[in-house]
Amino acid sequence: MAISTALGIAARALMAQQAGLTVVGNNIANVNTPGYTRQVPVFVEDPSLPSDGGTVTGSGVRVLRIDQVVDTLLEQRRTEAQTDVGYQTARRDKLNDLVESTNDLNQTALGSALNSFFDAADGLALRPASLVDRQTLLARAGTLAGAFNQRYDAIAGVQRAADAKISDLVTRANTDIDTIARANEGIARTAPTGQQPNDLLDQRQSALNDLASILGVSTTVDQFGQVRIAGDSGIVLVEGGVVVNQLAVVDGVPGLDDNALHDVQFTNPSNGQTHPLPASLQRGELGALFQVRDVDTVTAVGNLDVLAAGLRDAVNAVQTAGQDLSGNPTTTTPLFSGSGVAGASRSIAVAISDPRAIATALTTEGATTGNGNIQALALLRTTPLAALGNQTATGYLATETGRLGEDASEVTNRASAAQTFADSLDQQHASVSGVNLNEELTNLLRYQHAFQAASQVISVVNTTLDALIQMV
Repeated sequence: MAISTALGIAARALMAQQAGLTVVGNNIANVNTPGYTRQVPVFVEDPSLPSDGGTVTGSGVRVLRIDQVVDTLLEQRRTEAQTDVGYQTARRDKLNDLVESTNDLNQTALGSALNSFFDAADGLALRPASLVDRQTLLARAGTLAGAFNQRYDAIAGVQRAADAKISDLVTRANTDIDTIARANEGIARTAPTGQQPNDLLDQRQSALNDLASILGVSTTVDQFGQVRIAGDSGIVLVEGGVVVNQLAVVDGVPGLDDNALHDVQFTNPSNGQTHPLPASLQRGELGALFQVRDVDTVTAVGNLDVLAAGLRDAVNAVQTAGQDLSGNPTTTTPLFSGSGVAGASRSIAVAISDPRAIATALTTEGATTGNGNIQALALLRTTPLAALGNQTATGYLATETGRLGEDASEVTNRASAAQTFADSLDQQHASVSGVNLNEELTNLLRYQHAFQAASQVISVVNTTLDALIQMV
């Protein structure tokens, strides 16, 4: 072997082992970096060359490229799992907000206000001529109406919060889309060199996982390593380094608070064309927020309206069938105002201000001593109402409260299961692509010893060269 050849082999070995040490150092430095994927150097043998004596000898080693340690199928499963986690956790959080908003511990208790109203009717039945008891009934009626109004506003607040979150998610999704497109562009520029732009691949994967948690997308990778992102409906978001469609927020129908809710649509930044957001894309966090905003809160308010309207109509039917303290018929004097079912819980209010106008007596009784009508009102506490599905008012309220709690509990369980599955995939990812310090320290020693051995080769060759010079 020629002296120069030996020196060349040793020099290339030094550079190769130094590259290995650099990769290990980078892995160790990023052991706690979110989204970092472990890297390994790919060593290849240099081509063999004929020597002066006619024999063929090796010419050393070189680092071909720096690869990421990635299980492609596992990464795809992790991305898909993010969509389910995003949906279940976002819906869990907002349903818990909905349950919290109707929690009697945090506001005027609707159930307590309902019972207090009927308690006041019971008290007035004992003393039908008492102005104090009549005033108490009116006050309790006002508290009950206020509790309905307050609960309506609380549910409307949950809807508005979900709507505001939708706007935030659109901004986040567009940031992810831009990041992926820019990463694609950089990856495509690197592809002809045969090297791996590992930092760009990590950035793109993190953005893709975040985007998948917001809405349902599918991905394919082209020959240049660029990922193509499309919705389940086929609408393309990213093609190579180009953002084909972004999300946009526009005003939609009025919400429970009468202010416009937001609709989300696709818009092409190059030509301004828009497309409605397909139902198939309404998954992930975005889909959960649409579900809570457009279904869960609307259903909760609808059921609250049914209760308010059913109670209002039942109480007014009794009130308008009797006579007031002055002996006048109360046919045109309802206790509660408000019309229709939709919005009843928001508009219900006490319609009379004079306690004398409360109809305690039936028309066949004495106006100051009769209590048949107010007794009929008190009996509504335990009377099944057809408008409430043949349930009592308190029973209907308990059923609705239980329904909200059961829905929240079910979604909580689903969110826990989705997160557990995602965590198991993350653990598999960590075992494959994560940095293991014990392994990296072993590699560190291995490359260090190889570097030292290559240095020794240079030292030996140098000594041999000195001896040859002295001989000459």
